[in-house]
Amino acid sequence: MADSIRNQILDAVIAALGAITAGATYNRTVNYVSEDLVHWEKLDKNKFDAAFPLDLSETDEQFALYSTATNDIKATLEIMVTYYIWSGVATTRQARGDAVRDVKKAILNDTTILGLVLDIRPMGTEPVVITDHYSVLEIRFEVDYLYDHTAGG
Repeated sequence: MADSIRNQILDAVIAALGAITAGATYNRTVNYVSEDLVHWEKLDKNKFDAAFPLDLSETDEQFALYSTATNDIKATLEIMVTYYIWSGVATTRQARGDAVRDVKKAILNDTTILGLVLDIRPMGTEPVVITDHYSVLEIRFEVDYLYDHTAGG
């Protein structure tokens, strides 16, 4: 059985985050991507910047009459990327802004994600931890996609 659309979207988000590398396109480099959230104080410093994408709440609504039609359910999925930054020399203010821009750019412009969804919207960013050397951010997105009721999403 093929992966669900939801899993395909999350796989594409993971791949997009893993492709963030400082250079012509991005300001930061993501050195570690995982769905297994590790506390920021326990993560090896060589794994920073780190990104942890998580699928959160999902709502569903009927999109078409249940019949032999495909893609008759419209789902809205919330995705949160928890992003860790560490700097041994300075505050992380500039790094926070760069990281938010890089994550949004990677996810909102990824052709694999865009091929799976109807729409994707940034929903905001919240700083969770800010110290002299560490920052933890939550960057949220909403994704609309269609699936067939017989497949369950």
